[in-house]
Amino acid sequence: MFPGRPDGSIQDRLVFRRQGNQREVESWSYDIHGNVVAQIKTLNDLPARRSQSISIGPGGVSQTEFSTIDNPDGSREFRTEQSDGSFKRQVITDGNGTEDLVLYNKDGTIKSKERTLREFDSHQNMIKETHLTAKGDSADFTPGYVAYRTITYFEKD
Repeated sequence: MFPGRPDGSIQDRLVFRRQGNQREVESWSYDIHGNVVAQIKTLNDLPARRSQSISIGPGGVSQTEFSTIDNPDGSREFRTEQSDGSFKRQVITDGNGTEDLVLYNKDGTIKSKERTLREFDSHQNMIKETHLTAKGDSADFTPGYVAYRTITYFEKD
């Protein structure tokens, strides 16, 4: 994929490679003079459901690791670890619409927690979403906001 500018120069380039169970994605961004201003290389281990990404840009170099874990209780866990020491863990519980996100400080202590509660109608469409937050390791969640959806169903004659 080579998105371009109106003058015909290339702005971004994206290359996909696959070898066995590994998928590699590499992208480059260019300034108007054709100089590389950012580069990202991601290697996905598809069976292990893990990926590593290295980003090079004006702000420096950073590395990120992503993983997905299916827990025995049916929930799914997404983890993101960055080379600057930051870490977050997101757990989505199947069935009841609960999602928990935990953000960690660089020293491993819990920075904050976010919880999203979803309610569904009889057609399994979300009709209410409540966002809660807690500071640090506290179990006392405070409401952030609530979003409601109204859905009207029509029957055919």
